Amino acid sequence: MKRIVSFLCILWLGISMHAGNLGTVTTYDESCGMSQWHITQMLQDGEGYIWFATWNGLNRFDGYELVNFKSRSLASDRIRNICLNERGNLWCKIEDDVYEFDLKNYKFTPVPESEKETIKKIVDVSSTSFFTGNDMERRMTDRQGNHWLFCKNTFCRVDSSEGKGFYIPQPKPSKIKAFLRDNKNRYWITTMEDATVRVYSSDNHLIGYLNQQGRIQPTAVSLKNAVYSMMQLSDGTILMGTKPGSLIRLKETADRQFSMSTINVDCNGVYDIKQDAKGRIWLATFSDGLKFIGDIKADKPQVESVESTYLKKFRQMMFVGNTLLVTSTHGLLVGDVSGNNLRKMKFVTHSVEPERESSIDCNATMAMLRDKKGRIFITTESGGVNMIESPNLLSKKLNFKHFNTSDGFPTDITFVMAEIGERLFIVANTQIIEFNPDRNPREAVCYDRFFWHNDILFTEAIPLVAPDGNILFGTESGAISINPKELKKSAEAPHLVFTGYMVRTSEGDSQGKGKINRLIRKGDNIVLQPWQRDITIYFSSLDYKAPEHILYSAVLLNKKNAKPTKDDFPTAGKNRSISLYNLAPGKYTLWVTATNSDGVWGDVEKDAIALNIEVVPTFWETPLATMMYVLIVFVVIFIIVYTIFYIREIKKNQNETLQAYLSMLQSSGASAKKVEKIGQPQEQGGNFDSTAGGKNDSEENEISENEVHIEPQKEESVQVIAPRKISAEDDLFMKRVLAFVDEHIGDSDVNINDMASAAATSRSGLNRKMKELMGITPADFMREARMKKACKMLKETDESITEIAFSCGFSDAKYFSKCFKASIGVSPTDYRK
Repeated sequence: MKRIVSFLCILWLGISMHAGNLGTVTTYDESCGMSQWHITQMLQDGEGYIWFATWNGLNRFDGYELVNFKSRSLASDRIRNICLNERGNLWCKIEDDVYEFDLKNYKFTPVPESEKETIKKIVDVSSTSFFTGNDMERRMTDRQGNHWLFCKNTFCRVDSSEGKGFYIPQPKPSKIKAFLRDNKNRYWITTMEDATVRVYSSDNHLIGYLNQQGRIQPTAVSLKNAVYSMMQLSDGTILMGTKPGSLIRLKETADRQFSMSTINVDCNGVYDIKQDAKGRIWLATFSDGLKFIGDIKADKPQVESVESTYLKKFRQMMFVGNTLLVTSTHGLLVGDVSGNNLRKMKFVTHSVEPERESSIDCNATMAMLRDKKGRIFITTESGGVNMIESPNLLSKKLNFKHFNTSDGFPTDITFVMAEIGERLFIVANTQIIEFNPDRNPREAVCYDRFFWHNDILFTEAIPLVAPDGNILFGTESGAISINPKELKKSAEAPHLVFTGYMVRTSEGDSQGKGKINRLIRKGDNIVLQPWQRDITIYFSSLDYKAPEHILYSAVLLNKKNAKPTKDDFPTAGKNRSISLYNLAPGKYTLWVTATNSDGVWGDVEKDAIALNIEVVPTFWETPLATMMYVLIVFVVIFIIVYTIFYIREIKKNQNETLQAYLSMLQSSGASAKKVEKIGQPQEQGGNFDSTAGGKNDSEENEISENEVHIEPQKEESVQVIAPRKISAEDDLFMKRVLAFVDEHIGDSDVNINDMASAAATSRSGLNRKMKELMGITPADFMREARMKKACKMLKETDESITEIAFSCGFSDAKYFSKCFKASIGVSPTDYRK
């Protein structure tokens, strides 16, 4: 059905336009998103959208997608006709009623009764009917000159702009292999499948076909072997390389015919022919290496081979002085031909080196070009274009600059190159690329199927400038001739619009967790609620010539109304949407730029469009919450610091109290008195563990000298320190403890229970009260008192260490010395000194 409709559309255009290249035809139906196949009218609004009236509502088309608009408030969805009104909205005739469809809010509103009849007449008059048959109903031409036609079940778009260039006539489609323009301004074209050689005059008239005897005849004739390469010597001799391999030598005779001789090359095929500075002819063969002829003028020229290249596949050669460069399937070969023994000459092969970034990008090299600036470019089969950067071509390692898709270059598949005037053209598989190596690769201009209005496969034939100034390109089906002035892209700026967005919502949304789809109207801004952090935004360029060829690029700036530069936009693609995930609260601006259908980028300053997006924060993301966080952190820090200083103050007070009561103990009048040795030291048994500063009652059984772990301190003199202010009850309690300690300081058998009884409290009460007042246990206090007394006796008496030990409650002098050193930091003997 689509083919029939396309045929009818082209037939109609042919009748209406009477001539010309009709361009491409694209058909659409319900499978493309049209809400109903019965279309009653179409038009283009002021924004550039195409609108279709159907029996199932309105359809809006942006070149890619059809969006349907209906309303439950309408009596019917059958829209009979539409037209634009003075406000830029749509008058819609629905059955026998009239509504206005507002293009700003996409809503239908009824027309006042007093205006209905007048508006009905306006709508009816606007109808653009022309064929009365059932097959062709309506037509419309948009602002770009595209023709829109709709028939039963479908509608189609016809790009009416003419394709560029024309095919040079030939008997049947055949692949072009080579071009040559001779010294008499004739040009020669060779083909592969039918193995013909055509000769044209300078005014583009076909002179004839070269036959196997060297004569030019008017009818097509095959040479048997296809000609793959051609060149003309300075004396006018034309050399042709064929496949299978031979070299045809043509010399023009007086009757404007040619004498032909064939030189056997014994190879698969001669792909290129070049002459060096000494007049020697070089042949690049495919699978049989390089060959050369010393004297091409000889009756029987001798063909010799370069031994090091045997069995290698070569495509093209270039001479730079005495340096020979050759492209092959395994890299670029470079050699010096200034030597005498060319059969033994050696080449340096430059191939891909994975570990070296500046090596050549692909081993399958195709062709070479040296431009007017002396730069040498190499096309490759799958690595784009490589430019030699090393000044010395005979260097063992050449450095290359790469132009490929990773840098934004249109393709990695490149065949041949040609410099025509100031323009550099690259022939690729399906396109011609105009390329400036001094500019960004992404700015290369592509002349592809949308430019030619046809699917074209180009060949490796090197383009030729014909006598009339046109450029000849080889294709798989013939030669295309085009005026270089036509090789340019449309400067039409892209007309960009935002078409809609989809928000992924969380459970906090009143609509529930899921997705929300909305259209975007001109001038809209988007406000996302706190639970809406993921969004996909859709956009389109309202260019209907070739929308599938348009490239887009989008960038999100985190400042409202901020303007981007050209460099801010990332790599372009054909994706017409951008997804933004987990957006932080704030104001953003989304900028979008695009190319037109010819691939020409719009001006960022003038043509880029912007959409403001605001993400509403949760309470915990607001400045007030931030202040709360700061305040909480400040309070926590304050509490921590206050606690540290409070604990330090408590410990300081406890230590002052301890020192005060120890001083009172020393100054209480108790004097050291001798005690008799009371037996051997008790190393085990029921004595109290003196390290039990925080242990439970069962561990604090007796006050003993067995273990002392008090931090070392020096006791220089006894100084009575007034205790800090404590309650009278606590002071009386401590005095009872002091009295007990003073009385029993030399008694090694005393225990905690005895001290508790003397203080008129329980064992646990004694421990708790002393920890509260001085920060130490009763056992620690007893040890401190004994050490204080020991220090005093060591300084003020001449008693022996043993006697002092017994006086301080230690039954073993050695153990006393150990405990003393652990507490004071020096031995009793050193302390006395």
